Amino acid sequence: MPLGLHGASNRWKVRCKRGTFGRPAHDSEGQEQWEIVCELNLLYRVSHSGSICLYTSFCDNLPAYRGLQEVFRSCEECNEGPRRSMSQPVPISLSSQRTAEIPFQTYKRRQAAFARYRLYPLTVFYTLYAIVALIVAFTTTHPWTTVAFFSAGCFTWTLVEYLFHRYVLHGRFPPGKGVIRRFLNKRLDPLHWDHHMRPFDGKHISGELKDILPLFFVAAPVSFLFPVCTAPVLLAGVVQSYVAEEWLHYALHFSSSRFPPFRRMKKHHLYHHSPRGIDKGYGITTSFWDGVFDTRFPKFVRRSLSQN
Repeated sequence: MPLGLHGASNRWKVRCKRGTFGRPAHDSEGQEQWEIVCELNLLYRVSHSGSICLYTSFCDNLPAYRGLQEVFRSCEECNEGPRRSMSQPVPISLSSQRTAEIPFQTYKRRQAAFARYRLYPLTVFYTLYAIVALIVAFTTTHPWTTVAFFSAGCFTWTLVEYLFHRYVLHGRFPPGKGVIRRFLNKRLDPLHWDHHMRPFDGKHISGELKDILPLFFVAAPVSFLFPVCTAPVLLAGVVQSYVAEEWLHYALHFSSSRFPPFRRMKKHHLYHHSPRGIDKGYGITTSFWDGVFDTRFPKFVRRSLSQN
């Protein structure tokens, strides 16, 4: 039974069944590539479509989706089921805010607006800090030092982003005794799990100003113990890159831009949201650290993702 259908969805489903994406289905390697590309197109089409065009019957034919009787399930059903670790396939569902009467595109617009609203305060706050720090630093006699430290801050953020995404957001924090273990289980364990379960829910797309504000209030005064063109500018590069990453992540879920580099990044991130890619591809702004720590997608997956 289709979850939502149009004529284009039927034709697209037939193309996947006939193996017109990738190699013919009778070839074992071709079968694997065919499944990868079909999964990618399923996710990418949902992200751009005005309706949900995933079929439970078709998804059951893909090993990565086998056993997921409904890819888009209601929030109530998901909450009743057992919690999955981030290393297990996660069913994709829609937020309880969406009802059967609301078209998917309308739902996405509402969630996009909600996510933007959460991003505005942190964007203004950290951007103002970065602007002030850079203005003060450029008034010194060390402009190139300022550029170097700001660039180093941007690069530092890419590593922080990767490590936090991999070990904190995808980490497992089981319940236990003690204040710290209870805090980790209550606050961090469901933090990213909900985002993978409801990838278009604006509540879980982006962070809020309060998320890293305590760390910032510690780091900022300490940074000014050093020359203004060094540590304060380094911190400015870090927080400004954090702002840019949050907006990029927002765009990867809600933007329909046809700009080729953006489309490749979008497909890369959407594949991370698939059951096959959930344990790899942690980098959002760059895949550099995935290469360093050997968490890149397999070569044939990257080849499929690089194709338009």
